[in-house]
Amino acid sequence: MMKEHDVSSIAMLQTRPKNTNNAMRLQLILIVAITCSVFIISSSTSKRPPQDESVTAEMLKQFKLGMDEEHGANSERYELQQNQQQQKPRFIIHVGPRKTGTTTIQGALFKTHQHRGRYFDSTLRRDRYKMILTSWADGVDLVHYLNGLQNGLEYEKGKEMYHKIHSQLQKNLQNKKFNMAISNEALPSLVMSKATQQALLSLTEGYDVTVSMTYRPMMSLFRSTYMEQRKINIREKNFDGFHPVFGNEFGEECQASFPDYYNRSGEGPGVADPLYTYQLFNSTFEVIVHQLYHPKGVDITQQFVCGSMRASKSCRLIKRKGPPDRLNDGFKKDWFIDEDLIVFEAQRRGIYRYQGDENETCSKSYRRKELTPFLRRRLARTNMTVKGLEQQCLEGDLLERFHKRAFESEKLLAGSPRPKKFFDYKFWDMERKKTFCSVDVEKALKNPMIINILRSPSMCINAKWKDFEYKHLQKGEIKK
Repeated sequence: MMKEHDVSSIAMLQTRPKNTNNAMRLQLILIVAITCSVFIISSSTSKRPPQDESVTAEMLKQFKLGMDEEHGANSERYELQQNQQQQKPRFIIHVGPRKTGTTTIQGALFKTHQHRGRYFDSTLRRDRYKMILTSWADGVDLVHYLNGLQNGLEYEKGKEMYHKIHSQLQKNLQNKKFNMAISNEALPSLVMSKATQQALLSLTEGYDVTVSMTYRPMMSLFRSTYMEQRKINIREKNFDGFHPVFGNEFGEECQASFPDYYNRSGEGPGVADPLYTYQLFNSTFEVIVHQLYHPKGVDITQQFVCGSMRASKSCRLIKRKGPPDRLNDGFKKDWFIDEDLIVFEAQRRGIYRYQGDENETCSKSYRRKELTPFLRRRLARTNMTVKGLEQQCLEGDLLERFHKRAFESEKLLAGSPRPKKFFDYKFWDMERKKTFCSVDVEKALKNPMIINILRSPSMCINAKWKDFEYKHLQKGEIKK
């Protein structure tokens, strides 16, 4: 029999509201959860080793970087700005040399590109680069000035160019401190004396200087520079008359055979000795050497932008968009190089008939540029070619010096130097193919058949060239 207080307790439980039961359940769940959490934390803390202060600092640094990225900060840009405040701005001096893709680099970076406008115009600004624009003549003036310092000479035009560049560099240091770059392929003609070195160091004071050059195997480089020099003398604007044109602006007449040209300017200051160019600037600055014939086919402009300039945004652009169009890409026009040697020397010796002479029946006079293809056609009628005539080639000591110099350049400057055996095979194969030769003009002008062609009425020239005195010709008298 149930007692009275039991009945009342059961009645109270039955009449308790449902929401009170739910609240009690929630309290019980919270108590269990808190108890479990305390147990887990205490157990993990007891097993964790004491935290080192450096580790804690690193965790805070990583946390800060993570927060920066979360809020849109660019950590790469932040580091770049920090470095720029501590480091000197960079100054890139691109020295070529000629016939190593220099025109293409200059067209894309230093002046209006004929096909794509200023290829890197927007990205260069974002890479914080400014370009110093100079012409070939500016470089020649600067070289004359710097080379004259060791003898106490001052070349006025070159001095003006030196101070103009110096002013731009110093103004940049005082303002926004952009990186700067300049390109001029006349600079390998410098002679590095103490006075010249001091002038260059003074010019670039306040900058982290890097000299950039391109390596091209000397066998092909020297032949190409010779052809370029001859082309300067033959191109149309200089080709109406028979005066020799000093195409390289350093007092060297372009009208020379390949052996004569090498003997005069093949080693040392000039535009065709990569080994000298490297040694010249490596004595004063850091030098970066790029490869015209890159083993992986990387374009020379891309090598310069990504390697020498380290311009990240411009580098990404050229990798995505592709390299700019090549300028001055080889000899697409036949310049009749050897025929011109004969045509020019024939005028020196007075072999031609002259229109305007009383005893001559010439109905027309021809210009020099017209005589060279005419000579080739007349030789072809007799089953002759200039290449089939006697040749004047590099030989003996000159040839050995050329071979040795070319291999030394290959070992020092090539990214992947060719083995000696393979290099020798290539060199002597070019020698067998008469790559290092020109027509022997002396022997050609002793050939009666060639003399008859040059003396024919169809090859007359203007009488004004009859008494032209080459031996009295001075550089200042030459009109281009």
